[in-house]
Amino acid sequence: MENNVTTRKNGWRTREIQEELNIRAHEKAMLKENPDYQSPWGIEIIETTDENVKNFDKVNKIKQVLSKDLKAYNRTYKKKDIAPEYPDEAPPEMINGYHPKLVNGQQISNRFNKLDPQSAKAMPKTGNPHVDAKVEKAKNNPDKDGPAYRQSVFDKVKKAKR
Repeated sequence: MENNVTTRKNGWRTREIQEELNIRAHEKAMLKENPDYQSPWGIEIIETTDENVKNFDKVNKIKQVLSKDLKAYNRTYKKKDIAPEYPDEAPPEMINGYHPKLVNGQQISNRFNKLDPQSAKAMPKTGNPHVDAKVEKAKNNPDKDGPAYRQSVFDKVKKAKR
């Protein structure tokens, strides 16, 4: 309800302002035709002052500077040069709900190339033969299981923090 009241008030103000502008425009037009014209509304039209002219010039200069900047921006960044956000080619057809590259599991298994033995022992079977083979290989990898390997990892971390 409050929104409706606000809308009515704003509509009333807008209408009053428009009426005032119409009266002033009418007065100016009548004064141009007849310099002796007397307003029935008793409104005196005040001509622009020197201060208003200066302010108008300042505003025009600002607008000119902004329009030059905008033109330079538009010359630099043309709509044709900006690539669209969507791809040019349609995505490939899904196979059983999977992307064609992910169907056989070969590319998914690449995530497990650097698996350490502790994580491999904690992992359950995934059902993907490629992943399961890499997990089994990592479980039995003595190169990554031991104090020497851990020390080399700690040394790399310390070196990276410096």
